[in-house]
Amino acid sequence: MKYEICVDAEVNEYLEKLKQEDPALYSQLINAMKKLKEHPQRFKQLKGKKHMYSLRSGKYRILYYIEEEYVNVMIIGHRKNVYKFKE
Repeated sequence: MKYEICVDAEVNEYLEKLKQEDPALYSQLINAMKKLKEHPQRFKQLKGKKHMYSLRSGKYRILYYIEEEYVNVMIIGHRKNVYKFKE
């Protein structure tokens, strides 16, 4: 089953900014998100956050949840700061 990737508006703004400022990192993150289309459940499930997952991409993390045939990317950030969020 192929999943469709949906990106939060704030994440989309961040990626657009990154595209201009750091094209290599932008490309790295986009390529990582493409992996989510096939088997998004195979990546790390977050403790205490039911249905939330984390995908590693270098020093960055992509946090997402799965809903039916959609992978919803909620947060992208440096590993040092990305887990300091509230649902």
